[in-house]
Amino acid sequence: MSDYPVTIATVLPVWAIAILTGSVVSGPSEALRDMVATGVPAFEAGRWWTPLTSMFFAPGIGGYLLATVLALLLLPAVERRNGSVRTASLLVLAPVVGSLLAVGVVTLGAELGSSWAQQLSRDTSVSAGAAILGAALAGTARFGALWRRRLRLLLLGWLVMAALYSGLFGDVLRLVVGVAGVLLGMLLWPDVDRRPRPRAPSTPEARALIALLVTVTALGPLLAALTHAPIGPLSVLREVVDPALPDLNEWRRVCAAPDQQARCRQLATSGRISGFGSALLDAVPALLSLVIAAGLRRGRRAAWVCAVVLQVSLAVLGVLLAVLVLRDPVERQVQLAPLWPSMPMVWVPAVVPALVAVVLVANRHRFEVRQAGVRRTVDAVVDVLLATSAVWLIGGLISRNGFVPPPNFLDLLIELPARFVPPGYLVAVSPRMLPASWAAVVVTEWIGVLCWLAVAVLLARLFLGRPHVGGQRGERARELVRIDPRSNLAQMVGWPGNDYWFTPAGDTAVAYRVVGSVALTLGGPFGASGTDAAAIGGFTAFCRDQGLVPCFYTITGPVERHCAAAGFDTVRIAEETVLPLRELSFTGKRWQHVRSALHRAERFGVIAEYSSFAELPSTLRTQIRAISEEWVASKGLPEMGFTLGGFDELADPGTRLLIAVDGDRRVHGVTSWLPVYRDERPVGWTLDFMRRADDAMPGVMEFLIASAALRFKGDGLEFLSLSAVPLAHRGSSERAEDSAALLRLLDRLADELEPVYGFRSLLAFKAKFQPDYHPLYLAYPEAAALPAVAYAIGHAHLPHLRPHQLAQLIRLRSEAKG
Repeated sequence: MSDYPVTIATVLPVWAIAILTGSVVSGPSEALRDMVATGVPAFEAGRWWTPLTSMFFAPGIGGYLLATVLALLLLPAVERRNGSVRTASLLVLAPVVGSLLAVGVVTLGAELGSSWAQQLSRDTSVSAGAAILGAALAGTARFGALWRRRLRLLLLGWLVMAALYSGLFGDVLRLVVGVAGVLLGMLLWPDVDRRPRPRAPSTPEARALIALLVTVTALGPLLAALTHAPIGPLSVLREVVDPALPDLNEWRRVCAAPDQQARCRQLATSGRISGFGSALLDAVPALLSLVIAAGLRRGRRAAWVCAVVLQVSLAVLGVLLAVLVLRDPVERQVQLAPLWPSMPMVWVPAVVPALVAVVLVANRHRFEVRQAGVRRTVDAVVDVLLATSAVWLIGGLISRNGFVPPPNFLDLLIELPARFVPPGYLVAVSPRMLPASWAAVVVTEWIGVLCWLAVAVLLARLFLGRPHVGGQRGERARELVRIDPRSNLAQMVGWPGNDYWFTPAGDTAVAYRVVGSVALTLGGPFGASGTDAAAIGGFTAFCRDQGLVPCFYTITGPVERHCAAAGFDTVRIAEETVLPLRELSFTGKRWQHVRSALHRAERFGVIAEYSSFAELPSTLRTQIRAISEEWVASKGLPEMGFTLGGFDELADPGTRLLIAVDGDRRVHGVTSWLPVYRDERPVGWTLDFMRRADDAMPGVMEFLIASAALRFKGDGLEFLSLSAVPLAHRGSSERAEDSAALLRLLDRLADELEPVYGFRSLLAFKAKFQPDYHPLYLAYPEAAALPAVAYAIGHAHLPHLRPHQLAQLIRLRSEAKG
């Protein structure tokens, strides 16, 4: 920690002052608090120094420990990125600016008549954590895109939930200081945080951020439940008002009096939301959200559906709660006033889940991983709901004398939905009866808890299981690829998103995906040798029966000739670069750049490590994810797919990684390699994923490719393929007029994408390895299909391109021309 003097100077003085002033256990004394706490009363009394003094104290031992943990977790990274002087400045600027803003916002709200703001205007706060959070959020401006997004979403989400659910002045102060920190970072480092192009996260990172959003919003009710006397606008949803049931004799007496009906309803509501089981049922949305977030993190479509259903359900419950509260008599609303800082805020519980649902729907295209066992899980969930409902109805009838008043079957049936709804949403609904015996308490409080626990277990088993990648058809396709792939790119047919057509004998397959009216293949047929012509004819007939246009994409020369014989027009669209390994030797002047890269790696202490993604330590996997996300962020556009793998494909079975790491275990670059089999025997490897760190050793990609070539040659393999570059080629021979028109269309697409993806520069890079060039072709049935074919190719490579990103791409292209 000697390298982080500001971190040490933040933690040690706080504890020293706490010990010297006797503030460790329960915070500063009342007299000392009046002098050091910040807030509206402090500024009204002229204590202008309180924004600084309040950062050296905490409300108690919990606050001191939390501030210490935050400082040790966040400040070293901020100090390393920004320097000690800047970090110290942020620790002063953020709380001062944030305190002034918080006091101003609270004062304005109180003047406008907000009851919540009026309560806040009478309170003060000491919070060492506020300064740390403000400085950390300001310092994220100089972080990489990956951690900048994650930390801002996590910290600001946490602060927003604390303000909404707990709502004390300290919570509002920390939120405003955090926002002020972000704004300060943007002002101090505009060149870092305000790039001209949008920094859209990659699909894996977007999934992680959305999962984080769902998690943070789910933990809000639990946060308020742990807060003493919360006053935030959502604090009503943590209702554990009284840990014991109300006195039943008093409830009977009050409810028997005609003029005490309001008090009767209040006691009944207190009974509904009391007890340990009710407290656990209030935590059900948080539990389900955490389980669903784990599925969202993995891109599961089933998790996305569950998340939307849960958030919409919570929004509907919030709307019903608001309507019931506002329809109550005025005296009933007065009784609920302690639960609601301001009656217009009754709509807020519906807004938060509704906004989360909007985010989920807007990003539905990012959750496309199909899941095996969905139907079985749905059936099991239905069985659990039916079983617990039956237990309530039957158990309620058996123990009916344990309720006040004793219910009949209709009463139990009417109360059934309430057994599964978090009690916080039912504060405006009086129950028909209250449990008086232990048996009645068990069936009333625990039926819903046990039901949702079982559902959470079922969903966890579903989301954490293996994804459904093509099912048996996908497994069969992988088997056929190992027999005769016909192409060095054939291993990609096992990636998610592909469907498969098989010959009647099942010994040959074609991988394809449907885009609009086009069935776009990934290469040609693979499987049994000598079946190309029959497979092409069979697949063409299948497509026409389905009303689809067959289009064979990235096919090799032999398949192209069969397609031409079948009446397809063909055009060369790319060239695969292949290094024969048997005679490969990095000698001579033309290999000087490769030898330089190998020698430089020795000087830098960089080595090449060969592994699968699953076998890598978590620290290296995290670095690779960060490098990939930084690359995507620098483009401002999503990763390309179809014939190019992204971060998700690194975990594909059979894929191997070659990474460059130095003596400090820092990753400089990473490459992935796909196996090529013939007669189920490996004969070569194909390069797919390539990423380098921003501060990587110069020539790290040359080093990795050369290291791979030497390793594979030593293994006795025949070749190393550097793969094909989409929409890039060295030139072509004469073509038919229709083919030339299509090629001009694809060349135009490549021109538009070149400023971001650099296809031609990548092809030039691969040329440095003196490869053999193997042409790849596109075969299409007729000229009328050309517009649909061009669209299908573009959409297959960029399926997640959004309209605003397309506009950005056009702007970048215009700037490049200028």
